Amino acid sequence: MYEVTNIDEVERALRTYRVVMVEYYNHKLKESVEFTEALKIVEKTLDPSILIMRVSAVNHPELLGDVKAIPCLKVFLDGKLILEQMGGFGKRDFDAMILRRTIRDILKNHNVFLKI
Repeated sequence: MYEVTNIDEVERALRTYRVVMVEYYNHKLKESVEFTEALKIVEKTLDPSILIMRVSAVNHPELLGDVKAIPCLKVFLDGKLILEQMGGFGKRDFDAMILRRTIRDILKNHNVFLKI
């Protein structure tokens, strides 16, 4: 996962990569830490063409934009938001399974078939 420090990095990634996932997190919140761990599980089998970026709500609140809850995962396809997942269920493996299935299904609905 790539840590974002400014909006230019996000905009460049959205122009460069077909699929971009952006995790908004707060390392001080247990739910956010668990969500990050679930996302790390997903990342292990993720297609290498997919970029995962992280935005710290503590260190870079100016990058939160319209994020309404932490943790939050936004998935972009060709620069357009196609999925926004706010929060998790608090169980790493279950969250990883739900994230994997949801992302795969959303991409499939857009005729994108990548390993998730």
